[in-house]
Amino acid sequence: MTPEFILRKGITEKPHCSELPAERRLSHIENLGWAPEFAEPGYTQPKKAVLFFNWNEVGRRTFDLLEQYGFSCEWEDEWTTCSGCGKALRTSPDSYSWQPSYFESDGELTCIECTDIPAYLETLENNPRRAVNDHINPADYGYTKLEGDFESGWHPGQNDDPKEIFKRLRAAGHKRLLFNIDAVSQFYITFEVYEKNESEAAA
Repeated sequence: MTPEFILRKGITEKPHCSELPAERRLSHIENLGWAPEFAEPGYTQPKKAVLFFNWNEVGRRTFDLLEQYGFSCEWEDEWTTCSGCGKALRTSPDSYSWQPSYFESDGELTCIECTDIPAYLETLENNPRRAVNDHINPADYGYTKLEGDFESGWHPGQNDDPKEIFKRLRAAGHKRLLFNIDAVSQFYITFEVYEKNESEAAA
């Protein structure tokens, strides 16, 4: 039984939260998205596939039936797919500590597995306006931590400025600097600064 078939049956039921007539909701089935599995960390892989849809347009019974058949049902406005492998990537936070597990280049999003991490990190070097997040450990790619425990946020004292830190470190002779956001929360972020190892840079 295909998910489209189940949705067509479900459209005839009372929707979870939609005032659109059934005919309009039926036409939205063509917007059903899918992915073979998750690229997003922390998710259990579905038996069949990941589905993206506006689940307000169908009843709870339809949603439950799809999950019973082995599909993982996610909201269409919170997910996309990796341009490399087609797996599911979350684009909308599900908690205050969430950080993207994808990388953007030339308008395309790729997961960790499909990204050339060393090349990507190079694009972030010497730019205090951009940073890698906690899904990547710069130390695994030839970088050494210079300084850390920086905080930027709403609380008193959380006023560390990446631009000023970058300016100071460059003046001290450091060359290939990389900022790393190691934690995020509702009211602040913490970050560190790494430098490319000279031996790695010369290789």
